[in-house]
Amino acid sequence: MRKKKLVYPYKYDEKKRSLAEKYVKGRLYSFIFNGVIIPIIAIYAFIASGAALMIANYLSGLHVVAYVAIYALIFFAYIFVVRFPLSFYFSYVREHKYGLSRYTLKAWFADVFKGVALGYIFEAISFALIFYFLQYELWWLYTSIAYTLFTVIINYAFPIVIFPIFYKAKPYTDKLQIARLKKMAAKCGVSITTFLLANESTKSTKANAFFAGFGQTKRIVLFDTLTNNFTLAEVETVVAHELGHYVNRDVWRGMIIDIAKTFIMFYIISLAVKQPIQNIVLIPSIILIYMILDLISMPITNTYSRHREARADYFALHAAQKPEAQASAERRLCDMALDTEKHNPIVEFILYTHPSAYKRIRMTEEFGKTSLTHQRRIAMTSKRPRKKKK
Repeated sequence: MRKKKLVYPYKYDEKKRSLAEKYVKGRLYSFIFNGVIIPIIAIYAFIASGAALMIANYLSGLHVVAYVAIYALIFFAYIFVVRFPLSFYFSYVREHKYGLSRYTLKAWFADVFKGVALGYIFEAISFALIFYFLQYELWWLYTSIAYTLFTVIINYAFPIVIFPIFYKAKPYTDKLQIARLKKMAAKCGVSITTFLLANESTKSTKANAFFAGFGQTKRIVLFDTLTNNFTLAEVETVVAHELGHYVNRDVWRGMIIDIAKTFIMFYIISLAVKQPIQNIVLIPSIILIYMILDLISMPITNTYSRHREARADYFALHAAQKPEAQASAERRLCDMALDTEKHNPIVEFILYTHPSAYKRIRMTEEFGKTSLTHQRRIAMTSKRPRKKKK
């Protein structure tokens, strides 16, 4: 239920535009330092200092399961501790400073440690698989196949297993909105029966919606920050975008690209590991090389991602037929997330998975002009007097 009257169509808030410039710079610094430089230096130091070998020797008397699990725990904890100071500043302190976070300190730590627990489980599984497969000459191929199966399982289970760990989600109950969304989905040939509302407002002011799962787990999740702060028409265009991802099979496309990239990267890494050897000390080196290769491939994968996002935007324009509402939603989203309207071309090429708001809005405006011209031509044609038959 909306509790306030919303301004429509939404125009940019100039105060937020000036704040966005500063906020985005900080987000870039966070990625460069805490996402790239610090972890790379930390992993290199872990290897070069001899700590990787020393810990492996110390744990060598344990059962193989405990050996791998504890080694993975020590490595994961080390990287977490090294990154924590900047993580806390950028994701908690700075988010509050810019009015984007509603987290209490207790709730923030709770979500962080949930993430840490899940991260450790995934990393321990990865360590175990790589450690086991390293005894074979084709370890890179077996590891990649295992990663493929793991990726499919995670994508299937995400909306029903992982997402509920972080969000309280309940069925979306706005009958008018649900009717409009189902009608639009049916028109697109999509049968979606599950629409969930997630409590993002307890965590942040940012709005979002996403399509998740496949088969019996497919569903559309709307954040309450979206439904409470956007008009019915704007919400409809956002959901239409998510339907575009489903119809265009973008979840599967993304998985296939990610899997293909993994096969290629593990093969390149295998060239540096000439002889098959079951040695856990190699795993930090494998992770380091994998991370560097992932960074190198980022411009390619992100360029493709922006292309798919633009296709989903174009789909939404045809599905919802509300270009003004779609442009209004883009401006509102941009302000709520304190994103810049235009991105630096180089930064966008390397880091951004979505086109800038400027490009997305320009697409809606061009679509609107084309649609209006088409409607006028139809109207003019219908008004022309028919020639009488002789």
